[in-house]
Amino acid sequence: MTSDEKSDRILITSALPYLHGIPHLGNIITSVLPADVYYRFQRLKGKNALYICGSDSHGTMHEVEAEKKGMETEDLVYGNHEVVRELFKKLNLDFSYYDITDSEENRNITYRIFVALDENGYIKEKEMKLPYCRNCEQFLADRWIEGECPVCGGLARGDQCDDCSALLSPEEIIDPYCVHCGKRQIEFRKSKHLFFQLQEFEEWLRDWVKDKTGNKLTKSETYSWLDEGLDERCISRDSEWGFKIPKEGYEDKVFYVWFDAVIGYIGATVNWAKENDKDWEDWWFDRKTELVQFMGKDNIPFHTIIFPSMLKGTNENWNLADRIMAGGFLLSKDVKFSKSRGKGLNLESALEVRGSEYWRYVLMALYPRNSDMMFSWNTFIEKVNNELTDSFGNYIHRVLKFVADNFDGKLPEAELGPDDEEFLKSVRNKISEIEISIEKFKFKEALREIIKISSLGNQYFQEKKPWETIKSNREECERTLFACASTVKSLAILIEPFLPSVSEKIWGFLNLDGDVHREDWERAKKMDLTGVEIAEPKPMFEKIKRDEIPEFGAEGIEEGGENLISFDEFQEMDLRIGEIETVEPIEGSDKLYKLEIDLGEETKQSVAGLKGTYSPEELEGMEVPVLANLEPSELMGVESECMILAAVVDEKPVLLKPDKKVKAGAEIK
Repeated sequence: MTSDEKSDRILITSALPYLHGIPHLGNIITSVLPADVYYRFQRLKGKNALYICGSDSHGTMHEVEAEKKGMETEDLVYGNHEVVRELFKKLNLDFSYYDITDSEENRNITYRIFVALDENGYIKEKEMKLPYCRNCEQFLADRWIEGECPVCGGLARGDQCDDCSALLSPEEIIDPYCVHCGKRQIEFRKSKHLFFQLQEFEEWLRDWVKDKTGNKLTKSETYSWLDEGLDERCISRDSEWGFKIPKEGYEDKVFYVWFDAVIGYIGATVNWAKENDKDWEDWWFDRKTELVQFMGKDNIPFHTIIFPSMLKGTNENWNLADRIMAGGFLLSKDVKFSKSRGKGLNLESALEVRGSEYWRYVLMALYPRNSDMMFSWNTFIEKVNNELTDSFGNYIHRVLKFVADNFDGKLPEAELGPDDEEFLKSVRNKISEIEISIEKFKFKEALREIIKISSLGNQYFQEKKPWETIKSNREECERTLFACASTVKSLAILIEPFLPSVSEKIWGFLNLDGDVHREDWERAKKMDLTGVEIAEPKPMFEKIKRDEIPEFGAEGIEEGGENLISFDEFQEMDLRIGEIETVEPIEGSDKLYKLEIDLGEETKQSVAGLKGTYSPEELEGMEVPVLANLEPSELMGVESECMILAAVVDEKPVLLKPDKKVKAGAEIK
């Protein structure tokens, strides 16, 4: 069924955070936060949206941690659940329901799906070799065995490598040891277990998944799995913590954590429905419901391959995902943020540095849609100071402050002139671009366009000089302020999915009725701000100084030293030969040209300080080295999407050229 045939009902899920410690920023940036932004946006669009998430509470890691702390596993898990839930509230995550997978409702749905799969012949018994500690005299499930990953040499924990995320069997682990006792007295003994016949769904999956992925990363990772060929997957474990398996001969075993974790989306929906007197089956069986799922790239196969196969195998016509969106890893000096190993900056520590809105902005401005993203404190400071404070915050404050000081807070009504209409037309165009970007999960691009609206507003305000026209031409001043204040109202709505408390503050400054979190997105396009008395505005953001940032260890802290980059960092740079197609001077600048550069498969725009050194005639047709994957920026109101590399001699650029003709787009290594 196409999205046009869907109703206004949309179910949004985020990968369930595993309850081992405090969620780190790498987990936040690809799952719960983009899902929250998308949910808030759909609500503003008038959709009947439901946002479901919860704590992934089973698995041997919890038993390992509880044993270390001398606690009962259940006490540890539920204690962590409450801590995480409170932190998510501080981050302003607006879940419709936040559950825990260790619920009776999830147990019932898990049993229902397991029994159906078993009856349909998709569950098979198989004898397998499992690690057994001779010293502890017991089988070691999952995280009770650790060692060296055979793929990358990192830390392998049971069934997966913490460093490269490779899925493993315990027998593949190099030099394994028992987590209970720390000894390497490991041998492999035979034991009967249950296996889900995942390979039976391979052909169906290839057809089903082709239009379900929301980005290239999700698609490539999924087809990589399929191209390698699917194998049966064990669903049982020798463990105490988890749902006991309802099958004769297996009552002493529990379900492997991945099996009931993904079912947790359904269990949480059941609990939400009970508390809100709704029918949960409307969301999981009615074909008019659209299902959109968010996660990090390490969770892709569980959502694009395993979970849909489980539901398909029941023959119960469950709703399957319409779109699946995964983001890359958040890195810091080549270290993946890892909660299980305490790497990176966790949410609790982050919120001690700055409040939730600062983090919501920076993380979504860095959203790793198709590749991993590098985090640094310098980037954090730059995003907050230059974009959030100097552009967005400054525009709103200067406009509202001017109205408060010069019009007693009463926004004047005015008949707009051609210049004002042209400005507002540009704003509406940006709003349309923002809407399209969010629908395509391009959150970074959407935020960039929001900041561009504030930049356009600052430029318009500066050109109109209301501090002068209020004395010489009051009617023109009133037109300027009406247009600017109307865009401030628009920005309050546009920023709501990203920065909800900031949106609320702006709404309060404007003294507007209603709840901005339930506003109509279309109202952002209407310049209808009349009859309001503006309250005295206060600055919404504070700039950050480098010495205010506490040092959370090496990760993410940029010090001086040798200023070396790794080979992997160099490989992330998309360096190509580009051919300059067109050159235009930028009005008002003595140094800048706007260039269109052919990069082979695409053409990109660059703003370069070559004016005065090179003429347009010299530049057109020239082949130059280009950094093609530079984050776009704006200079003199013109977007620059890439950067030409040049030497600097006597403070003037000297362009570098290949010594023979090469094809545009040729890679530089």
